[in-house]
Amino acid sequence: MVTTFLVTHRWVSVTVFGVIVLLGLLAGRWLAGRRRVSWTLFGLTLVPVVLLTLVPSSREVFERCAVGWALPTPGRVEVLANVSLFIPPVLLAAVGGDGGLSATGP
Repeated sequence: MVTTFLVTHRWVSVTVFGVIVLLGLLAGRWLAGRRRVSWTLFGLTLVPVVLLTLVPSSREVFERCAVGWALPTPGRVEVLANVSLFIPPVLLAAVGGDGGLSATGP
């Protein structure tokens, strides 16, 4: 269902990717030093990841498995959508982990 929507509206994946990256930069700057808020938001951003990746979309059982590799490009909407799905949790984990840095510098 989501894939069908993304294939018919190819601009959505690219737009969402760009918005997430731009907002991520601003949010990362604002969240620097706010570890508790960052980890709370991290947990919330895992909800769509779990729902979209672990909940089956159909009841059909397939007997084969294929592994493929494709670089994310605007023409490959599903790959770009999957990358976009994981940007917020990774950004928030990085900001929440802080790595010894703070908003004022090292």
